[in-house]
Amino acid sequence: MNITEKLKSIKIRTAQGIGSAKRGAVPRKKELKTGVDMNGTRQRKGPASRDDDNLRSGKLFRMDNLKVRSKLLVMVVLTGLIPVLAVSGFNLIQANREITREVVTAQNIFAAVTSERLDQYFQGREGDGQVLAASRILREGAAAFSSFESTEEEKTQAAREIGAFVQLTLDQYDYTDIYVTDRFGNIVYSVNYDPRDISGLSLSESMFRLARDGRQNWSDIFYFSFIRDNIMVLATPVYSTAQSEQFVGTVNIVLNQEKINAIVHEGL
Repeated sequence: MNITEKLKSIKIRTAQGIGSAKRGAVPRKKELKTGVDMNGTRQRKGPASRDDDNLRSGKLFRMDNLKVRSKLLVMVVLTGLIPVLAVSGFNLIQANREITREVVTAQNIFAAVTSERLDQYFQGREGDGQVLAASRILREGAAAFSSFESTEEEKTQAAREIGAFVQLTLDQYDYTDIYVTDRFGNIVYSVNYDPRDISGLSLSESMFRLARDGRQNWSDIFYFSFIRDNIMVLATPVYSTAQSEQFVGTVNIVLNQEKINAIVHEGL
């Protein structure tokens, strides 16, 4: 076999080998990305997994992917609505603070004015009690009831004079009652009630002791069943003469709940 025939034989075998290789080749399939589950098994990643990866990488939502209309809407929200909401929230907080401050100020003013008015009213009533106690009629009348030597006729006359005198004060200031006690604390005269019916109004030991020691004093507010109301009592000591320190009794001004409430709410 010459050289020319050998070359032809090699070309034929080479061509047959290439053809066989092409016929036996298997097309390669496009591989899917896989992952590994908790058991170590490799799993294929579907569209949802790819979306998760894109979301984490910031590729799913980008301004470049939005249409012009959507971009404009986002810009309006970012540049207009959010600042308006922020300013409105700030103004609301400031307004709430101002309203709270005004309310607290008004309450403080009301409390101060009410306290001042109460002080003025009670001081005025204390002055009334001192004027009554210093009057000749009250001094002589209380002394008559406190003396064991006074006759019933003298006591009756003293009660009549006391009544005519204190009635003017009661009518002028609209007190619930004014009553007088002797030096033992017994009620001997009352403008509006029978002394026997209001005997329970006799001063408490502390109030009577303060009055006997020369100190004008107010009781606490308490409920009195006969009058069926809450009351306060101002006790003022009475002496036999203006210069004497001989205690002969007390003159007492009574205020009920209605009168106390009127004092608080007057002028509102």
